[in-house]
Amino acid sequence: MDLKDYLTALRDRWYLLVAATLVGAVAGVAYAAVQPDQYEATTSAYVSSQRGDTVSELVQGSQYTQSLMQSYANLATTPAVLQPVIEELRLDTTVDDLAKRISAEVELNTVIVTLTVVSEDPADAQKTATAVMDSLADVVSGLSPKDADANPSIALTTVTPPSEPEFPFAPNTRLIAVTGAMLGLVLAVVYAILKQLLDTRIRTEDDAERSAQIPFLGRVPRPGGKRKSLRTSISAQWEASGSTREAYRRLAASLDFADIDGDLRMVVVSSAFAGEGKTTTAVNLTLALAERRPRVLLIDADLRRPRVAEACGLDGSVGLTTALTHQASLADSIQTWGSRNIDVLTSGLRPPNPTEVVSSAAMQDLLREVREHYDFVVVDSAPVLPVSDTLTLARASGASLLVGRYKVTRRQSLRRAVDTLSSAGARVIGFVLNAVPPEHSSSSYYEESELVEVSPAVESEAGKAPAEKGSNSSETDQRRPQGTQARSSKKPARTTPQTGKAKNSAR
Repeated sequence: MDLKDYLTALRDRWYLLVAATLVGAVAGVAYAAVQPDQYEATTSAYVSSQRGDTVSELVQGSQYTQSLMQSYANLATTPAVLQPVIEELRLDTTVDDLAKRISAEVELNTVIVTLTVVSEDPADAQKTATAVMDSLADVVSGLSPKDADANPSIALTTVTPPSEPEFPFAPNTRLIAVTGAMLGLVLAVVYAILKQLLDTRIRTEDDAERSAQIPFLGRVPRPGGKRKSLRTSISAQWEASGSTREAYRRLAASLDFADIDGDLRMVVVSSAFAGEGKTTTAVNLTLALAERRPRVLLIDADLRRPRVAEACGLDGSVGLTTALTHQASLADSIQTWGSRNIDVLTSGLRPPNPTEVVSSAAMQDLLREVREHYDFVVVDSAPVLPVSDTLTLARASGASLLVGRYKVTRRQSLRRAVDTLSSAGARVIGFVLNAVPPEHSSSSYYEESELVEVSPAVESEAGKAPAEKGSNSSETDQRRPQGTQARSSKKPARTTPQTGKAKNSAR
């Protein structure tokens, strides 16, 4: 991860940072609220030497006193000082507990001892501070050298008597709240970065390119509204959503640059695992290619979970498998989708051995035949990692396109899929990321007002059958490969992508 990745992790989880900061602040305030108020009383005493008649003796006495100042401060928390205080004030505590509430300090280069006592009761803090200072003075006097008259040479004189505190010094609610907020923010930042490091789901172009080392061909915005059926969703996206339509148009244009030196006329669309949007991408890519090429064919080669027939509203009982097994000719197995120049070869009946079917010599012959008769062929195949059906198709087609889903496809899965295809001799021309949220896609140019329902006029125009346009039916028959004759004289019913009504074809 570089600096941009760290900033992205924090930006994508800004709500977590804000929430953690607020929770930390609230927790700090709550903690401060349950803590008892603490009061402190402070008193100071001057330590002086009682001996010295000359200047020299006074200087020596002052130096002697200063050398003992820290020792006098340490005496304030000893049992010799505190036990008399406990007995005098009749405190319900021990010497150790009382010592924890007392602190004594010596100001630098002075002979002043400052004593501070902390208590939950302001009056108790004042009384205890007075008693401790008096007891300390008695102990110091008892330990200091005596003169000929048995008078102590060192004396402590209180210069600042303690006063009863008016306000508690603790808990400091503001400081605790700020500390809690900062702690919550730090924890949220650590969590966001760790989440970014450990979460390998693909979100950006850099994620795909760095993990799989393949070109990133585009991102498709996530459709709005409630989740619809596959057929309704594709139709509504293409007819109404300008952002989705333009995303697939850009993808179709990108294929022109994917193989400049070669003649790219067929691409296999697949994904690492199921549920990542390969069928939706294949169908919408076919629609976009139909605007650029006069003859486009869509083949459903996913014989395990075929969905092209559902997406296009076509009859799925006759298709690829019927053509491969010579139950119907290839020309009779192909259906026209709506009024566009799009032919569709659905999967047909599901075989018990899909891997053998798509790897057969008949399948290779079929791919070569449709490549000669169509300007572009889009093949929807099975996922790469669960099964091996796609490997032969991708190698035969010459190019494969991998599809991923935003925050679903993982980087290691994409890398494994690319490695699997490459090891089989297939060429991966790029990666497409779909279901991208609008804020992460390139759809900001399109306003929400463009996302309108399909008008009846559009549906009517899209649902016109080729047979209703006079010569269109014959043009469709001319662009189809002839193939072998069907064993049955009946051709599959054709349907339109919007209405799904079957139209009669010539027998």
